[in-house]
Amino acid sequence: MRILLTGCQMQAAVGEIRKLGRHGHFIVAADTFEGARGNHSKYVHRTVTVASPLRRPEVFVDDIAHIITAQKIDIVVPCFEQALFLAHALDRLPATAEYLFPSFDAIYAFHHEMRGVETADELGVQAPSCLCEPTRGDDDPEALEIARRFVSWSGYEGKRGLGFRRTPEGLAVIECSTRPTAGVHLFGEDTFVDALLPESAVEAVTAHVGLREKVSFASLRKMVLHAGEALCDLRHSFSRSAKAIAMADDPWPAAYHIASLSVVRADEQRRAERHARATDSMAAHFDHITWSGESPSACA
Repeated sequence: MRILLTGCQMQAAVGEIRKLGRHGHFIVAADTFEGARGNHSKYVHRTVTVASPLRRPEVFVDDIAHIITAQKIDIVVPCFEQALFLAHALDRLPATAEYLFPSFDAIYAFHHEMRGVETADELGVQAPSCLCEPTRGDDDPEALEIARRFVSWSGYEGKRGLGFRRTPEGLAVIECSTRPTAGVHLFGEDTFVDALLPESAVEAVTAHVGLREKVSFASLRKMVLHAGEALCDLRHSFSRSAKAIAMADDPWPAAYHIASLSVVRADEQRRAERHARATDSMAAHFDHITWSGESPSACA
């Protein structure tokens, strides 16, 4: 299949590109700047620079429509909140491709924080007023059941990141976004591809409990910001866990993580000016592709 992935600077996008590419699919990678790390994986056949969906949403949709036609794309896989912009303008996109996201209303019902709380209430799922200890969904049947309930209620097709917390009253949903999570890296290639692509019909699958992958860049950053935890982070950095980004047989995404920091820094400065306060570099990573969430008309 010829697959277009958008938002290829994202960590999860690198994992998706590699898994799909190793299965022989033709990968077209798109982001708002050429140096996005996923663009430089050896599994990418074409790269395309598109407009920022946040700053120029109409042009972004036109860019994606042109890529679909010019590259004869079979399926579009957003790797971040571009799904909201594309779903809102689905009638402007070619009908020749399949889209790995549902209707805008289905996404909005979960993604918008207040509407998400209302949706959780409708489904009889907790949305906590306070946070307690974290839980893991990979070995928690209750988490899987909640995910099934969300999908069944909405008819959702596409990727969602569900976040949970354990409260005194039980498991509670604290986030349900269109952002694929680092869990992408923990699925085996066959399992992930079968679960992702519409040509496959599989039951619910989960990553094996105990699998670990590490992102050394994140550990180094955390050591700088939280010096008191540096020894623990250093131990994880030198553990035998597989590397999620820095792979010897596909080294360029890791190299472009460093090269892309100048773009992130520029976005960080723009965010600070826009909000009249300092901003975090992690938030700046997403600045050019994040949906504002103010209202459905914000995507128009």
